[in-house]
Amino acid sequence: MAKPSYAYANKNANTMRNFIGELFGRLTVKALANKICDRPAWSCQCSCGNQIVVMQQSLLSGNTRSCKCLLKEKVKERVTTHGFSSTPTYHVWEHMIQRCTNPKDKRFKAYGGRGITVCKRWHTFINFLEDMGEKPEHLSIERVNNNKGYSPDNCKWATRKEQNSNTRRNRLITHNKETHTLSEWAAIKNKNYQTLRARLNRSKWPIEMALEEGNCKGINMKKKDTAKKGTKKPMPKGGKKPMSKDSKNKC
Repeated sequence: MAKPSYAYANKNANTMRNFIGELFGRLTVKALANKICDRPAWSCQCSCGNQIVVMQQSLLSGNTRSCKCLLKEKVKERVTTHGFSSTPTYHVWEHMIQRCTNPKDKRFKAYGGRGITVCKRWHTFINFLEDMGEKPEHLSIERVNNNKGYSPDNCKWATRKEQNSNTRRNRLITHNKETHTLSEWAAIKNKNYQTLRARLNRSKWPIEMALEEGNCKGINMKKKDTAKKGTKKPMPKGGKKPMSKDSKNKC
């Protein structure tokens, strides 16, 4: 039986050639698979028996050398022999477990105390590391939906700014079918955050008016008007009120 012709012979990552039978790390190429993002991919069998589909580029670059069993073994070895407990990733995992499961933790009330849990799979650090990868610098773990627990489908590494926009205390405002926090609306509308906050909370402006009016003028004018209404003219010496023009004419 003739081998399928996959036309090209060079090792460009996106150029097709017949890799069937070739070994990449623990992966043996078995068949051509459907393209991934318009790039060639191959069905491979790992030495542990698992079948996976891998992009050709990942095979040639060496980024994918197993079905993740190699990563698990390396992590397990690192945890048991080199000690993973001093890494930032381990600290993130440990604090996550504590605030969700330990009533003595000072943050338990805001997490475990209100029903935020850690999925069963993530009770083991190796599984957490496999799903999330090592913690990137300057990022921390965030739940996409703050009312749900920690799990692979609800967590990501996020910047401090992204997390601040996703807290339960943030007020979400919907205007013209768009929903943002107040600070995000201030940036979008190029307005002062404190001005918007005052309009909505103190002056009780409608949302549309608060977002579309110019900066500050409305609130400042209100202050000036109330100040004028509240002022009293000083009494003259002797304690008598000055006579008005009408009263003078009567005399």
